[in-house]
Amino acid sequence: LRNKIMDQERWNDFGRLWKKQIEADKEKFIIEECPILPPIIRDEIINLVSPLKGKKVLELGCGRGDLSVWMADQGAEVTAVDIGEELIAGARLISEVNDVNVNFKVRDMVNLQLDQDRFDVVIGMSILHHLSEDDVVKSIDECYQVTNQESIVIFSEPVENSKIFDFIQNL
Repeated sequence: LRNKIMDQERWNDFGRLWKKQIEADKEKFIIEECPILPPIIRDEIINLVSPLKGKKVLELGCGRGDLSVWMADQGAEVTAVDIGEELIAGARLISEVNDVNVNFKVRDMVNLQLDQDRFDVVIGMSILHHLSEDDVVKSIDECYQVTNQESIVIFSEPVENSKIFDFIQNL
């Protein structure tokens, strides 16, 4: 529990910083292209989820919300979660700057509390390596709870040569 609280505070610090940057120069935060990098991963993910129009999408660990905002701009109905209240506040600000509607929620991905929702796409970019092995398993179970048989779940991780990365690959 102590580590989760420390993580929340760390991400809240980022959120406060991002809010200041966004408020100082809103034009800099207009999202015109899919923010996933590198391009080879971006293109593959876009192909997997396209077309987004009309799909219900859940982004786990949305951070600043750039990807969620881009997907909403493509016509998806997006719910996005992260553990930091200040992160979510910054993401809402980016959503306002881009004039799109995203349902941002402060949630821990191991306990989403989205019982009634079912999503066509669940996506998490560079987040699983922040979790313990037990929490990775719990998060995957949470994904199962909010999807159906036609849904697609996508995780992309930049970390290689680590025990947690090996564990995730073997799931």
